[in-house]
Amino acid sequence: MELRQVVDQLDESMRVVVALRYFQDMQIKEISDCLDISESAVKTRLHRARKALINMLQYSGEGNLRNCV
Repeated sequence: MELRQVVDQLDESMRVVVALRYFQDMQIKEISDCLDISESAVKTRLHRARKALINMLQYSGEGNLRNCV
């Protein structure tokens, strides 16, 4: 399973910040300004998204990524 496919399964609020941060290489402040949310909200969404991605990848049998994120 490709990472983009797994990211697409996230809730929209998490999917957007992940796409902006990792696929568009935007900084936390830029994402915050773009989405009109606080920087802490961006960080929280990224943290929750990474946890969800780890769980989805482990469930799909892609191995243990806990040390990578």
